[in-house]
Amino acid sequence: PRALKSRFSLKLSYQYYQPQELAVIAKASAQRIGMEISDEAAEFLGLNGGGEPRKINQIIQTAKSLRKTIDINTAKEVMEVVDIFPKGLSRLQVQIMLFLINQPRMTGGLTTIAGALGEDKKDIQTDYEMYLVRERFIMIASGGRQLTDKGVAYVQELGRLGYLNNA
Repeated sequence: PRALKSRFSLKLSYQYYQPQELAVIAKASAQRIGMEISDEAAEFLGLNGGGEPRKINQIIQTAKSLRKTIDINTAKEVMEVVDIFPKGLSRLQVQIMLFLINQPRMTGGLTTIAGALGEDKKDIQTDYEMYLVRERFIMIASGGRQLTDKGVAYVQELGRLGYLNNA
C-alpha cells in the first residue's frame, strides 16, 4: 500500500469514533441494507469496532451473506470471518503485540518490528500503531515500542479465549 499512498498528496486524519457512536452506525448500516440487528449485537460491534465505521460496515455487509438478522452470535462469527479481533484490532496489530511480548523488556524498535513482520515501517507507524498507542496497548519509549501492562493483559486474554491459535 505504501506505493499507492505515496501517489496522493492529500493526507487525511480523523478522530476515532466512540463505541456508542459505532453502535448507532451499526444499526443504521443494517437498516440501510434491510437487515435487523439486535441492540446487544450493535453494542458489541460498537465496543469491538476499533473506532472505525468502515469495520462496522464490513461486518454488516459480511453478515448479510450469512444471515437475515444480526444477533450477538452472528456478530461474533462475522468478526472472526473478517479477521477482526476483540476491541477492533487487526491481525497485524495483534502480531505487533505478540512480537513485543516475546522481546526483552517487551520492547522493540520500529525497524525491527517491521522486519520481523515483513511490513513497511511507515505503514506500521501510520496505519497500525496509532490505535495501539491510543488504547494504551503499547507506548513509544526511548528504546522503541513497548508493550504496556494493558497490552500484556489483552494478549493473555486473547490466549485464554483461543484467538491466538493461528494468529
